[in-house]
Amino acid sequence: MTLNLKNTVGSRIFTHTLLFFLLVFLCFVNPFANANELTQVNYKRGLKVGVGDRLLWYNNGKKQSTVQTLNYMDIYSDMLAIWLPRDWQKSWIDRKELDLMTQQDITPVFIHYFYGDIISKERILASQEDWLASIRRMAKLVKSDTPVLIVLEPEFNHDAPEGETSVLLWEGFSDHIEKGLRIIREEAPNALVAICPGDFSPARNLEISLGKIAPKLDFLAFQEMRATTDPDRSFFAYKDVGNAAVSYSKYLQDTFNKPILLAYIALSSYGGWEKKQAKMLYSVINDEQKLLNNGVFGALYFQLLDDPLHEGYFGKAEKNFGLIDLNGEPKPAAYVYKDWANKKKRVVPSASAPE
Repeated sequence: MTLNLKNTVGSRIFTHTLLFFLLVFLCFVNPFANANELTQVNYKRGLKVGVGDRLLWYNNGKKQSTVQTLNYMDIYSDMLAIWLPRDWQKSWIDRKELDLMTQQDITPVFIHYFYGDIISKERILASQEDWLASIRRMAKLVKSDTPVLIVLEPEFNHDAPEGETSVLLWEGFSDHIEKGLRIIREEAPNALVAICPGDFSPARNLEISLGKIAPKLDFLAFQEMRATTDPDRSFFAYKDVGNAAVSYSKYLQDTFNKPILLAYIALSSYGGWEKKQAKMLYSVINDEQKLLNNGVFGALYFQLLDDPLHEGYFGKAEKNFGLIDLNGEPKPAAYVYKDWANKKKRVVPSASAPE
């Protein structure tokens, strides 16, 4: 439509007024305001769903795309997690794969795991400059015109090594995280940022470490992990992962009143737990409405594929968190996840075989 204005005093006033309000709009309206829609709870649609834990896999020397594997197996996903441990490489944030995700409306969730399982006040202060450099490098690479999620330092609430100070008892942790948050806001203004405590029940003691920073974050995250190698596996409610997630998310909501992401559900099939893995995942799905009521907007399963090189607290069981085994065979939990995810399915491009 073409608008012709006569050169009159009235039309000039109208034009100047229109330009004034346009400038005000451009100056004060955040072009990324719709990014926060990612963290809004959609009760009708339910939780956003996703998997992880990387964009590209190398199985027997052959490169595999997680996105293309999901397409090939007809598994829907709203989100895809990309883990960035301390030694992460630039190639792990593959632009081609990120563009493919954008085309399919899949939101990347970058999980910055610099400190790993061993963390304390002393270790943070000793490596703070390296941490900030890693944050800046990540933020520059993930900058996008479309929203991305960033989850900082999962399970930071681990016990400190003997003789060192627990992060949970250190008010300065909020100041440390804020320095990283400022860098992210500067380099990647379209990113929504969270931090991720572990659900180390019955611990409910995050007020000291997160009290100052929580209001400045866009959301909070947490995790649930289970394996037969866990010393606590005999606890009567151990396999009721859904109930645990509901309880911990309720604590986070009541304490901090922020949107919440269940950043990773990691359930190992090691030791004959294939059916138990599926049952534990179903316990989360069965409690979806309760999670929504607690402000949880999404949940990601930890790994699409088993990883023979994975190491951590759960020992041998760390290698079997995947929904798919090393032979490419889906486990029972894969079908549980697929059925859950595909109920939320939107139209996506035609599936193609993995590279």
